[in-house]
Amino acid sequence: MKNRSSICIISFSPISRDARVLRQIQYLSPHYPLAVIGYGPPHPAYEGNPDIRWIELGKKRPPSPPRLATALKNRDFRNLKIALRIRNKARSFLYRASPFAGFVIPWAYDLSYRMKRGAPHAEALARALECGCAAYHANDWKALPVAAEAARRSNARLVLDLHEYSPEQYEDRSFRMFDARMISHLIRKYAPQVAASMTVAPLIAQRYRERFHLDPMVVLNTPETTGLSSGRIDPDHIRLVHHGVASERRSPGSMIEAIARCDRRYSLHFMLLENEYVKELRRQAETLAPGRVTFHRPLPPEDIVGYLVQFDIGFYILPPQNYNQLVALPNKFFDFINAGLAVCIGPSPSMAEIVNAHSLGIVSPTFTPGDMADLINRTTPEEWQRMKDRSRTAAQTLNAQNEMAKVVKIYQDLL
Repeated sequence: MKNRSSICIISFSPISRDARVLRQIQYLSPHYPLAVIGYGPPHPAYEGNPDIRWIELGKKRPPSPPRLATALKNRDFRNLKIALRIRNKARSFLYRASPFAGFVIPWAYDLSYRMKRGAPHAEALARALECGCAAYHANDWKALPVAAEAARRSNARLVLDLHEYSPEQYEDRSFRMFDARMISHLIRKYAPQVAASMTVAPLIAQRYRERFHLDPMVVLNTPETTGLSSGRIDPDHIRLVHHGVASERRSPGSMIEAIARCDRRYSLHFMLLENEYVKELRRQAETLAPGRVTFHRPLPPEDIVGYLVQFDIGFYILPPQNYNQLVALPNKFFDFINAGLAVCIGPSPSMAEIVNAHSLGIVSPTFTPGDMADLINRTTPEEWQRMKDRSRTAAQTLNAQNEMAKVVKIYQDLL
């Protein structure tokens, strides 16, 4: 029998590293029984919680058969599996062809979504239906078709959380036109079923209203207030910090170029998830700013703000390569504020609006490292300290307690 107050959160992400989903779990679980469907084991904070059922996807996926030529060469006749190979090839062909067919036959986009290799959509739907919840929460567009179908069959409410403006999420890809059309088709198809929606920034909410007739509530990616106090500025050693995923598309190298042009009292500290690109950044730092860039080990989301308080300035140059980067309001920006840091950014409009409204940082006139370095060098230690103080004040409103109250209110109105 369906639990009339329960919520099923569906997210095709490693949930224990997804800060936004973890916050939703934290604030919804005291009010509603939750089923959480996604990748990876339970987050340690929620292991053994009787009100949270954690459903891990893809745990028992069968291994792929070896290449046909290898199986024949090794006389491994048990692994020929001709029927399975034909099915996999057919699925691969249909998956690759369906985005093109979607220009003429829109339902081909549904086929492309369902047939993506390795995507556990069928498994997620089956597990969601087993939960029999009163509401299904789709974490971004990828979970929307599964959550919508589960909600329809369960006569439940559908809530959609859109992290970015999804149709333009892949603007840097070669076949971005097909991605955009497929995502737009799926959102447009299920939008009439959505009982409530949310997104991360006002400009993104506006675009969803204009193009899809959704009315998302803006729920900022703000962390918990910690109550910790960051230190006073040392005029001779001012520390800038940046954390997150190291991606060439986000141009973190420009921050190294900027620090190389800054006075020697400034140093840059990176806390990046390790990948191959980090090695390139280390080489760049050693060449352009030897001894002035430090790489720290990455931390889980819940520990980041507490670690950031030892620094002085949150640093982020994000030259916009697409619409989502232009209007971004990322987790790290609010992490800086809640750690009581001054903020140093390029002219990204959404971030700049908050920086200017609270006078908690500086906004460069351009995204170039030279202009950023000039502005940093002209800012006095006393000005940096005043900005840090204003960040602490701003954190009293820009925090998870206030933003997640909006999410709880959505469900209180629905259930």
